[in-house]
Amino acid sequence: MLILIKNTGIVNRKNSAFTLIELMVTLLISAIIVSAVGVMVADSSGWFSDSYSKINSQPAVESLIARKTFERIIRLSSSTGFWVSPDGSAVEINYHSSPTGPMDSYAQFYVNGTSLKLEKGSLIPKTALSSETVCSNVSNCTFKTAGSAVQMILVLDDGINKQGSLTSAILHN
Repeated sequence: MLILIKNTGIVNRKNSAFTLIELMVTLLISAIIVSAVGVMVADSSGWFSDSYSKINSQPAVESLIARKTFERIIRLSSSTGFWVSPDGSAVEINYHSSPTGPMDSYAQFYVNGTSLKLEKGSLIPKTALSSETVCSNVSNCTFKTAGSAVQMILVLDDGINKQGSLTSAILHN
């Protein structure tokens, strides 16, 4: 088939097609790009799997539970009704069991072996009423004061995953 082009003469349509070499080079470049994208996708799925398992590991979940429990209990205390042991191994708060009554209850966080414990009880006379394990696999736990706040520095380690957290809760009033 012949095509007429103004003022240039006749152009043969066969000369305007892709050659076999050009098609092969295009296919090769496309294959390299697709392979690179495939490697990136495969690598990112491994990263996602690792991140997901770390976020949902036992230490991570227990650390979250410990932080939320600590914050909830510390916020019950007045700014004068708490005690942190000199070595930082325990914290005790005194609080009101009813909004209008006197301080009549206590809660104490302490480490027993590899478990973080929470003991609650009556203040007068001082009697433990309940004790619960907040989290296990505790490798280090320290309590300290920072202004009008109490801090818990907690490290959990189950041998596979290690989770550290710093929780600070401001005392009420």
